[in-house]
Amino acid sequence: MDARRFLKTVIGLVVVIGLLALVLNWWGDYRAAQSTSGAKTKETTATPAPSTSSEATTDAAAPEPQTETATKTVLVVQVAGLNLRQEPSGASTAYRGLKKGEKVVLISQEGDWYKVQDANGVVGYITANPAYTKKSQ
Repeated sequence: MDARRFLKTVIGLVVVIGLLALVLNWWGDYRAAQSTSGAKTKETTATPAPSTSSEATTDAAAPEPQTETATKTVLVVQVAGLNLRQEPSGASTAYRGLKKGEKVVLISQEGDWYKVQDANGVVGYITANPAYTKKSQ
């Protein structure tokens, strides 16, 4: 009987260690994805730059969005980690998490989502829930 009990204990420990290894692996992947999401954002903002520099007309239009920024509504993020998403859906891939206090320019509202532009020029969507953002003064 003691041998069976010992065997069950060993098997139980192996299962627990295996589950722990899976969780730690998942956590490492999760953290790595968060740290590379900033790099993806930089790539995304860097990608449009060559296309705008290829035409003189778009270079002249580049300062215009900055001028529009002054006339548009600015939202201040009220919670850390608010997802800036590619599409107006909770299932959409997030470009990155916005920081508390970060400012974004409101472009439009689409249902329960705001279409916004961050300081890096990335256009994406955030939830229109008033608990997550407030209008800047």
